[in-house]
Order: sequence, then C-alpha cells, then structure tokens
Amino acid sequence: MTAFIQAIKDKQEQFPGEIIRIFYAGCGPYATFVTLIAPLFSPDEIQFSLLEINKDSLNQAERLIENLQFTKYISAYYHSDATTFRISQPETFHILFSETLDALLYRECYVPILWNLLPQLPKDITVIPENVSVNLYFKEGDIETFSATVFNTREALKKDITDLPEQFESVIVDLSNASKYDRILLETDVKIYKDQKLERNESSLTLSLEMEIEKPVTYQSVAFTYQMQPQIELKLAMLD
Repeated sequence: MTAFIQAIKDKQEQFPGEIIRIFYAGCGPYATFVTLIAPLFSPDEIQFSLLEINKDSLNQAERLIENLQFTKYISAYYHSDATTFRISQPETFHILFSETLDALLYRECYVPILWNLLPQLPKDITVIPENVSVNLYFKEGDIETFSATVFNTREALKKDITDLPEQFESVIVDLSNASKYDRILLETDVKIYKDQKLERNESSLTLSLEMEIEKPVTYQSVAFTYQMQPQIELKLAMLD
C-alpha cells in the first residue's frame, strides 16, 4: 500500500491541480486498493475506474464501496475482460493498477492485460506493479548462484509484435555445470514501484519453487517458455 500511496503523491507533483485517475484492472469482490487508499485522499484528488471480469465480484465490490460510503471516489464500473477491453478516454489516466498475479505468473492474466491496456494509455502512465520477472538460481546447500531471468514482463512487452503470441521466445539455460548443485530455485521478482518490491516468500505472489537436480545430469540445457495458450504458465523442457 505504501508504494501505491507514493505513486499517487508523485503523480500529484507531476500533474498539480489534476484529479489523479486510476484504472484498476481485476478489482475482485473487495476492491482492496479502493477501500484502503480512498480514506487517505479526497474524491477531488483521486478517482478510480474499476474493471472486473466476474459480474458477481463486481457487484459485490460495488455494494461494499457503497456501504463504506466511498462511491464518490468511483468514476466507472466495467464488467469486461481486461485482456480485450477498450478504455474510454485513455489519455485521462495517470496510474494503471492490475491486481492479477500469481507466483511464477501462473494462470493469472497480468501479462496479456498489460499487453492490451498499455498501448492505449499515455506513455508516462505509472503501472503498479511496475514489473514481474521470474529468475532462476542454482543452489548448493544454502548458497544460491543466479543463473538467468527466464521471463521478464516489461522486456517481453517491448517486442515488436502486433498480436499477443501463443508463447514467448524461450530462454535456454546451460546445464553443463549443474552437477555442482543439488537444486534449482525459481523465484518471482515483483517490483511494485521504484525501489519498493515484494521480497521472496513475503507473500503468496513471491513463494519460490525448488526442484531437486537428478544426477547424473544427462541433459545439456533446459528451455523455459512462457506460454499464453492453451493456458497461461511457464513451461520447461529438457534438451539433449
């Protein structure tokens, strides 16, 4: 929440006198960052537009906001899919918040949502979280050795591709020295805003995954591929 508050204050400095408009994708039934943030500002300072794919969740969020008397902070409610939604007056927004994450970017639509929404919004839009990447480490006991970033959302979004691909380009990790280690660790690195991030295992979003290395290591490398179809997940394939 601290990062969100700081982002709003930074936008107030950047756009003095303007209402800071926040597009909230995937608000869920509790619209948590409305109910937590609204009491700290006035409706003349911030306004939210809420989007949720599940109609029952959106209705529940609307009832909660009404019961808490935060209705004046809401510009619009949208029942739609954020991966295809076309934003009305996108140039008016200052912050995009997407509460659509899971560890290792599994199944949740953070990547396709940004793929759809970011090109519609101003170049200087603040995105929260700013970036999510998946990093690989080799481990021996408690000692970790960084090997590679197997997926980086913001780097993937820079690719000059018109349509969202069924899968992104694979990252190949060399296993020639893997026999020196006993495990592979995958961590989800969530950069929230500027220097603020979620630390490993601090939340369910950053729970790490460890896999034992079977020896002898007979494969030359492993390919990590982040796919959109048939479902969103990071896949790995051992290569001879």
